[in-house]
Amino acid sequence: MSVAQLALLEAVETAPSLWRQGQGQVREYLGEIRRREAGGPLQARYHALFPAKPLKQFTWCWKAG
Repeated sequence: MSVAQLALLEAVETAPSLWRQGQGQVREYLGEIRRREAGGPLQARYHALFPAKPLKQFTWCWKAG
């Protein structure tokens, strides 16, 4: 399950009347961002949260001393 799906489920549980029609809109907004049809500020926020290149995995090395 994606982060967007989890957030949507929580939002619907919190305020079901508010999200009665909004569930389909969330999918459409995310699609617009992925297709690069959304405006600049929305694109910037999306790419700040989900960079094109995944972050490098941090590995921890501990030596007993």
